[in-house]
Amino acid sequence: MKNYDLSELCFLIVDPNRHMRGLLRNVLHALGVHRIETTGDGGSGFTVGRKASPHVILAEWAMSPMNGLEFIKEVRANKRYPNPYVAVIMLTSYCERHHVIEARDASVSEFLVKPISVKALYDRIVEVIEFSRSYVISPSFTGPCRRRGPDSGYISPGRRQADREKEEAAAAGAKAEEEAAAMSQDEVASKLGKKTDDRRGGPR
Repeated sequence: MKNYDLSELCFLIVDPNRHMRGLLRNVLHALGVHRIETTGDGGSGFTVGRKASPHVILAEWAMSPMNGLEFIKEVRANKRYPNPYVAVIMLTSYCERHHVIEARDASVSEFLVKPISVKALYDRIVEVIEFSRSYVISPSFTGPCRRRGPDSGYISPGRRQADREKEEAAAAGAKAEEEAAAMSQDEVASKLGKKTDDRRGGPR
């Protein structure tokens, strides 16, 4: 896999959990990202996104009053948003196949099940860089072309692991939420196997 210099990209994190926002910020810093905006809900995410015009959005599904899917649909369809073609990576604990299909139909670019790993997030970022899809603009849909099929571009946990591993992942996710605030940038960088002052590209 290629190493990309992500330093010129702007990321927007939209997640109601401040610990998760901090964890994602640390991961992105360790990957070499300098421009990072964060917010806790879809409504403010739309406002911040209009001002920052990020290249990539990391959005949690479970938010209120505007959930992640509603937020993404607003980004794609609202003429006030400067870049309806922005890459969106959906972060969620929902892992059933129908969730993947629903996210695809909401014009999500990539789908990542929590708890996330540094490598998994980097892999999704590379996906939206290397395999960006053509966009469709119609009265009923605005977003990446869906012709690759319901599972294309997404890695369903059911295809990778047994059901019992899903339960373990859910438990690990709860633990990760508790530990996220304590994870420093150095610790994230150590998971990448590099020093914090070496921030160009992705994991080696």
